[in-house]
Amino acid sequence: MEATQLISSRMDTTNGDGPVGSEFDDTEKVFSPRNANTWRNPSLDLKGHLYNMLDNGILSDMTFLVGEGKDSVPAHRFVLVLWSKVFEDMPDTVEIPEMNVAALKAFLKV
Repeated sequence: MEATQLISSRMDTTNGDGPVGSEFDDTEKVFSPRNANTWRNPSLDLKGHLYNMLDNGILSDMTFLVGEGKDSVPAHRFVLVLWSKVFEDMPDTVEIPEMNVAALKAFLKV
């Protein structure tokens, strides 16, 4: 099914006040108060959303392997590139054996 057909079929399930029907149940689940800690929490500001996504590895596209144990720390390249062009050409996985996880997470949240 093409995207325009999918959108049209979903829009056909309105009652004049907005969408109704089971295809919108997932949206209700994401924004319901019982899921207030999800990354789509409407009460978070932009910075809160980005920190939550970083803390939970949501949509991350880089991984730092940190310390001797090579602990995995996810990151978002687009945020890092805003600070330095160096991150633009880095591989998707970067090993930093001489750094600890807490220090890297603090750096990523500056």
